[in-house]
Amino acid sequence: MMNPIEQKITAALQSGDMAPEDALAAVQQLMEDPEAIAEQQRRDAEDRRQRLSALGHRLASEAQTQVALRQMTEERWYKDVRQFNGQYDPGTFVEADQYGSRVFVPLTRRLVNLCEARLFDMLFPSDQRFYIIEPTPVPDLDTADRLADQLPADHPIQLPDGPELQAGGIQAAIKQVIEEAQQRNDAMQREIDDQLAECNYASVARDAIHDAVLLGTGVLKGPSPLIKTSKRWSRGQDGSHILMMERKPQPVTVRVDLWNFFPDMASTTMGDCERVWERHFLTKRQMAALKDMPGVDADALREILDGEPTAPTNNYRERLRAINGANGAPDKRYEVWEYHGPVDKQDLIDCGVEDVEDDDNLVQYTGIVWFCGGTVFKAALNPMDSGELPYRVFNWQKTNPASSAWACHTKCEISRFLPTAPGEPCWTTWVCASCPRWCWMRTASNR
Repeated sequence: MMNPIEQKITAALQSGDMAPEDALAAVQQLMEDPEAIAEQQRRDAEDRRQRLSALGHRLASEAQTQVALRQMTEERWYKDVRQFNGQYDPGTFVEADQYGSRVFVPLTRRLVNLCEARLFDMLFPSDQRFYIIEPTPVPDLDTADRLADQLPADHPIQLPDGPELQAGGIQAAIKQVIEEAQQRNDAMQREIDDQLAECNYASVARDAIHDAVLLGTGVLKGPSPLIKTSKRWSRGQDGSHILMMERKPQPVTVRVDLWNFFPDMASTTMGDCERVWERHFLTKRQMAALKDMPGVDADALREILDGEPTAPTNNYRERLRAINGANGAPDKRYEVWEYHGPVDKQDLIDCGVEDVEDDDNLVQYTGIVWFCGGTVFKAALNPMDSGELPYRVFNWQKTNPASSAWACHTKCEISRFLPTAPGEPCWTTWVCASCPRWCWMRTASNR
């Protein structure tokens, strides 16, 4: 493997910036002076560390900018969570004698649970698949099969550029192709069923639906390939039992916590979104477990673990715990960011990413960068050739931007100040507006 100096000389020679005799002289000089090689390698390594540090701090600064831009949306989410828990917002009652009764009518939790359960039953029915795949129809084969049926089985047919065949043989060949397509289709459907069951897709989707009903938006990530290790015992030739370890890639889909999902706030849809930051709060053990990820810089990971946790003290986790009455719990975790979006070619090279040799400005690279506190410890190219992001967003109501949809239960916010009897019409009207299919079925059953 060539050292960095030899790589520079080779690149300059291939691009024509250096003449062959100059390249030969440079190589001879390096061979005569090994200390110069070591010094140059040290400088190159230092330059690489500085560029990686600049990349990490730049991405961290952009992430904090997105966090600041979403503060108003998060304040509305806190209000939604308090309403879900049956709590008034701070400062609701300014005067001591304001309102005769301060009982919070707990309608929100019931409405959220009702909509979540109904929507899940509609999208994921328990008695049938929520999807179906069928072989692609081929009109030419259907036409040929229909024409062959109209002819006697022993009727000769001259092919345009081939031998003469009988109509019965052509019909049998067409049916064989159609049957093979159906068999492959059934096999693929069984494989999809198995993969969905392995990744517990229905349960993950239920969590995303809950986020969408409660906060307005649900986020799924995937499918992403994950190397899983399976263990099985087998009997050897001598009769002894041997533990076999098998590693194979499997698709995984996960629910992304909306509080940790930061798309480009300038975008209006996920299709228009160019970059996304996802935040992770990890313990020291979870940080150390990241060493098993492919392409991780172990030295950078050790440098992060040598320091103290970087999570801010007044984060959303502490505020949610305070709303639920569990504030004061120590939460020492590392704030790790996962970036998906455009990355410069030189930054990818500095991170050790291969297959980035194209110098054409029309070729733009999208990558995945993991960093913590400005220290980059993993980078990779986007596995999708199209550069597509692995996130899927579901909004309860359409709005712009896609990451700040209005939560559904804000429509009946006034019902908190109403007694149960007067509040009932508000509840009925809201449910009919949100779930018309459910209301139609209920009305039909009552007739």
